[in-house]
Amino acid sequence: IFDLEESAAAALLAEAESRADETVSLFEYTDVIHNALSPEDKVEVVEHLFRIALADGHLGASEEHMMRKVKSLLHIPQRDYVAAKRRARDAAALSST
Repeated sequence: IFDLEESAAAALLAEAESRADETVSLFEYTDVIHNALSPEDKVEVVEHLFRIALADGHLGASEEHMMRKVKSLLHIPQRDYVAAKRRARDAAALSST
């Protein structure tokens, strides 16, 4: 999604993991994303988050709740949110066949 080199992605993941213990809300993360990405890129991030949430073949209530919070914090229109969720479900269905 962001065309990162593997080493850069690993460093970014390590940084995120170290900060996760200090964070109490999604706002700290979503604010950076909201201010840095275009509306289209934010929808793409949400689609990828849905793909992760659907990795086990099921979208749990807590996952759905978190996704709605992310949608709100990123100011994503409902139609784009639903479309991203549908694309993620379609991709999950294709990968399981």
